Formats: sequence, C-alpha cells, structure tokens
Amino acid sequence: MHVELNDLLKINNIESYNLSFPLHDKVMLILKKAYEAQGISVHNTVTADALKILKDALIKKLVIHTTPKYISYLRNNDPAHHLQPTGRITYKELLELYTDYTKMNQKSDKKRSLKVLEDVYALQYSANKKIIVEYGSVLTDKAIEMIRRYSDMHDQVDYRDNENGVLVYVPSVKDFSLKVDIFAIIASLNVDIYDASSVQETVELYHKKSPKLVILGNLGGNIDAKRAFLQIVETDPYVKKLDYAESPATNRKMETERIERTYYGSYRPLIKSINKPKEPLPDEIKNTIRETLNTLRSNWNPVTFIETAYALKQFGRMFNISVQWNYITNLKKNKIGDNW
Repeated sequence: MHVELNDLLKINNIESYNLSFPLHDKVMLILKKAYEAQGISVHNTVTADALKILKDALIKKLVIHTTPKYISYLRNNDPAHHLQPTGRITYKELLELYTDYTKMNQKSDKKRSLKVLEDVYALQYSANKKIIVEYGSVLTDKAIEMIRRYSDMHDQVDYRDNENGVLVYVPSVKDFSLKVDIFAIIASLNVDIYDASSVQETVELYHKKSPKLVILGNLGGNIDAKRAFLQIVETDPYVKKLDYAESPATNRKMETERIERTYYGSYRPLIKSINKPKEPLPDEIKNTIRETLNTLRSNWNPVTFIETAYALKQFGRMFNISVQWNYITNLKKNKIGDNW
C-alpha cells in the first residue's frame, strides 16, 4: 500500500502493527546505510526508528506491506477514505463476481465495479511479498488475470462494490404509513437510505447514488411507480427491486430477511433470466397488445401507454417481446421523446 510517511508517524506503538517495507524498495537502501552505520542488523520492519530515519532523509511517500490490524486501524480512524468492505469472499468467488459484473456492464448503462480492500500478494514471491493488486484498486481484466495466475483461489479477500444503499419511492401520499414501515425495516439493516419524492428524483438518485436495491410502493397499482420502474429498467435491466402494496410490518421478521436476502443476494439469477432463450409470445397476448398499440398510435393516452409498457416488461420474463418492445419504444419517441 502507498502511504504518507506523516500518517505512519502519527501511530503510537507502530511496531505492534507488524508492518514491513518491500525488500527491494528504494527506502531499504536508505535504511541499510543508516543501520550499518549504527552497527544494527538490517531489517525491513516498520519501526519508529526506521520512520525517523526516512523522515530525516526527506521521504514523504512510501510503500508498506499491510496487515489486518493496520487495515482495521485505517477504517476506524478514517472511515470516509477507508470504507468498510461489502464482504469477504474467496478469490474464486471474486473472479466469478467480476465475470457477472462484466456481463451486466455489457447490457447496462449502470456500470458495476469491484475493489479489493487489502493488498494482494503473489504466492510465488511470498518471501518478498510482491504486491500484484494494491489496496483500493478497482479490478480490471489485467488485475483479475494476475490474481488468477498468482493467487490461491481458496484464500479470502475483503472486497467492496460500488453499489450501496436502498432507494425508496412511495408515490402516493395516502401510503405514508407504508413508507414509514418500509423505512423502519431498512433502518435495522444499517445501510444508506435514499428517499425519493418524485419519478424524476427516483431516476436521478438511482444514477447518482448507485443503490443496490430499489423499493417501490404499490408498483402494481400506482402509475408513477410504474413510470419510475420503466425509466430505471430501460437503462439497467439488472436492477434489484421489491415492491409493497401493503405494509411489511405485518410480518416484520420475514420481510426484513427478504429485503436483506435481496440486497446481498447474487445477480446470477437475474443474469440467467435475462439471457435465457424466451418462448414465442402467445398469439392471444400478441393480438391484444397489437390492438392496444394501434389504438395508442391514433388516440394517445399516457396512462394506457405506461400500463402497456409495464405489462410488456412483465411478459418479457418468459416470452420474446422484442418486436413489440421496439414498436412501443418508437411510439414513445414519437409521442413524448426520450422520457417515459
């Protein structure tokens, strides 16, 4: 990890953190010269004396090999810059997660990314602790290849993704108690909560804050909830969402577990669902949709349009709606432009 020397100087009893300098780093030449002049055995341990030598040599930044205790110190003392991890998983699971994110990024305007929150060392160079991916690095294809080549896939690593928090949009004022109950349950999960008051704010917060989960109030019965959902899913087909027509407080424990399970759950079911071959749209449904779209073309009604688009998205889970969706997308552009 690259660190400021002054930051290390602020730590009391620095020796207890068991930090070390890379053996082949430039600072070792300075330390070796100073140690030999004092008749001290050369070592690469980070000590108060070593830091003083480097300060006198006007070193400002340096590289150290970190330890879990030091990482914990950083998170506790500077939480704004050293965030808590999303979780701890094996390198094998990290590579699988990176593959999933890469697949989603190909079809979504929302770009998901992963960081490692510790230094990753190459096993082949364990004696020298060669860093192959540095703490805080956003994973790339190159970094993944280095991990695949030089790491034990069963070892574990702290990671963090760029999604955080729950976005809540309950459109109807009469559903205020529903909104309060949703917030009460989310609050118990210790995650950020983003409260949207309109369709536009919902969409803006989704792209600005990158929440991991969207909860909508009465999606099945409220046109604004449908409009918000359609705008989000148009740019990100992999959005995790839940909706409530009734208060989740009636079974608080079960709904808390449901929200938590969805929040932390894998994207793989969504990926499989979107990528799996779809069945042909049944003629009965196809004809009904065709009639509705033809009516909309000659007699525009925004509410009917939103309801039809939402219904198409629901059918799209099982059936191939590509032709109908292209039609409704073109209709939208002709009637209302880029917005739903």
